[in-house]
Amino acid sequence: MDTRHLLCVAVCTVFILNTHAQRTSPPKILEQSPTYLVFIPREPVQIRCGAVGVPEPTYRWQKDGVDVSTEDYPLIGGNLQIKKPGYKEEGQYRCFAENQYGVAISSKIDFVMAYTDSFTDIPSVQTFVRGDAATIPCNNKESVPKPSVFWTDDSNPGQKIVLDNRVSVDPENNLRFSNIMLEDMKNYQCNIKNDLLRVQHLSSIKEVVVKNLEVVVGRPATLVYTPPSTVDAFRTKELRLKCMAEGL
Repeated sequence: MDTRHLLCVAVCTVFILNTHAQRTSPPKILEQSPTYLVFIPREPVQIRCGAVGVPEPTYRWQKDGVDVSTEDYPLIGGNLQIKKPGYKEEGQYRCFAENQYGVAISSKIDFVMAYTDSFTDIPSVQTFVRGDAATIPCNNKESVPKPSVFWTDDSNPGQKIVLDNRVSVDPENNLRFSNIMLEDMKNYQCNIKNDLLRVQHLSSIKEVVVKNLEVVVGRPATLVYTPPSTVDAFRTKELRLKCMAEGL
C-alpha cells in the first residue's frame, strides 16, 4: 500500500468520524412555560416544554419530584396536557428531555390555581375630626393572580376614586387621607378584581363621618409608610418605591 493510499484512508476516516459527531448532540431546552403559571380551574391547559437534540429527545415530566403518568396526562410533543386542572394538579413541575447523549432539565414551574376569596367584613362606621389623618381598611382576602384593587364611593358609584397627594391607597390596599375634610363624609367600598377569572368582589359599605371643628390645629408632616430597607430588582427594569406621609 503506497503513501497516497494510506493518507486517503486516514483523511476519509477522520471525515466520517467528524460527520458522525456533527449529527449527534445532547438535548437542550429551548422553551418552557413561565416559572409561575396560574391556571383557571377545569379549563384545559398545557405546560410547555420544547427541546432540540440529535437524535430527537423524548420527554417525561415530574410533579413534586414524582414521575407524571402520561396515561392520565398525555404529552403533545413535549407539552404536558392537563384537561381539567384542579387542586390536585397544583405543584412544582419539571420537564426532562433526554436522548442517548444526555438529559436536559427545565426550570421548576410552579403550577398554581387562580382564585379570589370574597369579603367577609360587615358594614362599619368610622368617625374622624376634620383635619385628622384617616385610614379606611380594605380587609381584602387572598387572590391569585395578584388582583387590581380600587376604591369607590356613593357620590359616583362604579367610578374609581381619584387619588392625589391627600388621598392615596397604601400597599395593603387601605384608603388613606393625609388630612380628612368634610367633603370626604361618604360611604366607601373596596373593590377587588381578578382579571384572569373575570371576577370582581366588593367590600361591605364603610361609612365615614367627619366632625367639624372651628379651629383645626396643624400637624407637622410625618411618614406613615416607607419602602422596605432591602428591595430586590431586575437590572434595566423600572423600580417604583412608595413613600406616604400625613400632616396638615
